[in-house]
Amino acid sequence: MIGTTVLHQTHFLLPQESPDVNLRLKEQECLTLLRRCMHMEEFRQAHAQILKWGFFSNSFCASNLLATCALPDWGSMDYASSIFQQIEEPGTFEFNTMIKGYAKDFNMENSLFVYCEMLEKGVHSDNFTFPSLLKACAWLKAIKEGMQIHGHIFKIGLESDLYVQNSLINMYGKCGKIQLSSAVFEQVDLKDVASWSAIIAVHTSFGMWCESLKLFKEMGHDRSCRPEESLYVSMLSACSHLGALDFGRKRVVPLPKNDKKEQIFL
Repeated sequence: MIGTTVLHQTHFLLPQESPDVNLRLKEQECLTLLRRCMHMEEFRQAHAQILKWGFFSNSFCASNLLATCALPDWGSMDYASSIFQQIEEPGTFEFNTMIKGYAKDFNMENSLFVYCEMLEKGVHSDNFTFPSLLKACAWLKAIKEGMQIHGHIFKIGLESDLYVQNSLINMYGKCGKIQLSSAVFEQVDLKDVASWSAIIAVHTSFGMWCESLKLFKEMGHDRSCRPEESLYVSMLSACSHLGALDFGRKRVVPLPKNDKKEQIFL
């Protein structure tokens, strides 16, 4: 080092970034790419970067990769399935993602197949597992499978989960089991607007107009629930079938024009 000034030697004393820090930064870059994906071409590029840097073995990266491919409207369940098959030990999140993705694409049979695989592998189900699964049963009119799933819900102690209960109300109604649908509804302690909408929709679908209006009136006693527009349409249809013109006129009162979206529920 003879002839070299102290100023020129100081770079040997500067702290060097560790490989672990660089890898974490690169991992964050890859996850940012995933979050920004708007179509499959961008997703393939992000996938390639994750594979290039060896992040697929990281369960967090693999889970984000799967969800980004399966859940958006631009995604591909065929592609997502190939990713899912490469995950060595998929957990609850990965199985839920596949169930939801297939249901989103109206491939309801595959949602049920994935759930069967989930059970076979002993992977724990949670409250995010069942809404999409029960939607699949409702779509397929698969009452036998739906009742078996209801049994699983009891077994793991999720029978009081509101989102699961609302899904059960809808599933039983779509499968033509109005008494079972009503039984689940009665067990809901804290009914929300989705609970009321689901049970009223079940009754209107069977042409039970008087019962629908009765439920609608009961809903009015719960000031925390404001009906959605679709429910008003159903109620007006019920009033039309029953010739209940006065009832139909009095149930919805428009607010001033500067707040058209809000309705007063009497």
